[in-house]
Amino acid sequence: MYYVFLYYKIKNGLLDTNISNNFIAADNLNTRGHSCKLIKQHCTMDATKCYFTNRIVSIWNSLSEDVVCAPSVSAFKHRLSQCTVTF
Repeated sequence: MYYVFLYYKIKNGLLDTNISNNFIAADNLNTRGHSCKLIKQHCTMDATKCYFTNRIVSIWNSLSEDVVCAPSVSAFKHRLSQCTVTF
């Protein structure tokens, strides 16, 4: 779950990094689940499947709106610990 916590910080600008440019937000708002879904990039090499940017997508997309839109880091941690993540 460390990676999910790390992405939450990146998404909300709490970490000074350029990696946020590597995530692609889903522009289709008719998706099930929350409004902050990510698109998993197509991998042509097996090595890229293990990159952080691809590993986190399935986990992040399986979270509920309540968890993803938490107002603070501590609220996110608490809500994340209460939910069951499936991917």
